[in-house]
Amino acid sequence: MYGERGVAATTIHAVAERADVSRGTIVHHFGTADGLIEAVLDHVVGMINMPDERVLDAVSDPKERIRRFVRAMFEFYERSSSWWTVFGPEMQLPALQAREQAFWVAIGRFQAAALGPMAGDPLVIAAVAGFLHPAMLGTMRAAGASLDEVVRTVADAIINLVAQRPHRGRWASS
Repeated sequence: MYGERGVAATTIHAVAERADVSRGTIVHHFGTADGLIEAVLDHVVGMINMPDERVLDAVSDPKERIRRFVRAMFEFYERSSSWWTVFGPEMQLPALQAREQAFWVAIGRFQAAALGPMAGDPLVIAAVAGFLHPAMLGTMRAAGASLDEVVRTVADAIINLVAQRPHRGRWASS
């Protein structure tokens, strides 16, 4: 129903009607419209398998850590694109804003783990934000690139940038 009507226009009454249950049943299980949104978001987050630092377990090579990070993010974007279409236009809703903030905190931890000591470099952070944007994936896929080609191109660009940065004790290019 969120996809059909939008989140704000999907009332508890409408959900109860569609589910063929009383409004009280919905309120009993979810409390409020925000509680219903939270339950749906919990389900969606579980379904789309959000990437995290576990992708990097047992990987010590800094370049491979970046490659895995890039792949995990682009695979995530492909898995979750239909949900961003549903929720994106209504990000002003407090429940969605809170969830998005938690998402970016988690992705920030993942990015920091992937970049290691270079995670604090402002140019690296800016480049990663630009390169790893869903629009980059969409543009490259529209140009005919496979997911593997997109991952390789973007990961190599980030790795090359990192290799050119003043290291000040950070990981050296290898």
